[in-house]
Amino acid sequence: MGADWIHMAIPNEIEDKLDSDPSWAVQHEEIVRAIEESKQGKPWSRYMVQQHLDGDPAKKTVQDRLDELVELEVLDKYEYTNQTLYDLAYDPIVTDGGRLRDANMLELATLRDRNSLEDLLTGLFVTSGLFLGAGLLTENTELPDGIGLTGNFYLDTAFSLYAVALALAFILTLVQRYEDNLRSA
Repeated sequence: MGADWIHMAIPNEIEDKLDSDPSWAVQHEEIVRAIEESKQGKPWSRYMVQQHLDGDPAKKTVQDRLDELVELEVLDKYEYTNQTLYDLAYDPIVTDGGRLRDANMLELATLRDRNSLEDLLTGLFVTSGLFLGAGLLTENTELPDGIGLTGNFYLDTAFSLYAVALALAFILTLVQRYEDNLRSA
């Protein structure tokens, strides 16, 4: 089984913006999926996008689709030195473990795989919220005699996950500022 069956979910509000035309050599969705599913760092140049598309599309075709996606507010466009770069204007929804499932533990530990770390951070915040909700529910729910569920376990777990997420966010912010300072020096 190849990687063809693995897809990230494009949010409905983004998918509704994407145009398609059978006469186009490259569809909007192909570009969005290439950017979402690749392990390349971001942002992307037109050339990088072109290399990840099937069928060796023409430079002008890819550029036209990128410009359209910027107009549709699906991609952000940046000018950096003498190059135009593109990035998703939204956060992708990870439905199958995505980048984090395939992450290299050494790259995570050394903070080199930023995309997977951002996914991990989002997961920590969401999971802490779920545990908080479960803790509040069990704390305020009367259970029949003999069942000794207590909300303290859930609340403690929620606060622990939240603390880990905040620590990771702080570390990532420090590393990003350090790298920005090195680039500007």
